[in-house]
Amino acid sequence: MDVVDASANGSRKVALALCRIAELADRRIDQLSGGQRQRVALARALAARPRALLLDEPLTALDASLRDHLRGEIDALLRRLGITAVYVTHDQAEAMTIADRVVVMRKGGIAQSGSPQEIYFRPADRFVAEFVGLMNRIDGRLQGGVFDGPAGRLPLPAADRPDAALFFRPEAARIL
Repeated sequence: MDVVDASANGSRKVALALCRIAELADRRIDQLSGGQRQRVALARALAARPRALLLDEPLTALDASLRDHLRGEIDALLRRLGITAVYVTHDQAEAMTIADRVVVMRKGGIAQSGSPQEIYFRPADRFVAEFVGLMNRIDGRLQGGVFDGPAGRLPLPAADRPDAALFFRPEAARIL
């Protein structure tokens, strides 16, 4: 089977050029690398000129450096063409890098939806905070508006809790 099926010749050439694989048009799919195969799949989808595109774990089977490279290319291509895409991934870096909107799922439901910045800096709950990015945790007690932990005391306007945890991003920490 040829790389691109029998779609209209004009759409085929445009899709191959957009995905930077025009030189591969006459190769069989088993003669292509993993990255080239991903580009072929994208070219096939784009040849149909969709208004929306579903990409389900499109880069999972690729090595890390190729994944990073193709992630950037797919993002730039979809933005240039103005195609709305639903991009399903378990790779947080992929989601946070290319998404305009991120939806964090938990047990089949939406835990939080928002911009990558909202999800990262204002997580809706502990699950989202721990799921997205790195998070530091300090256990302690919360009493009388003061969090008491191993590193000292910190005023926090919150309800008393005998067992409390303070979460913060590594880049939010300062050594004084």
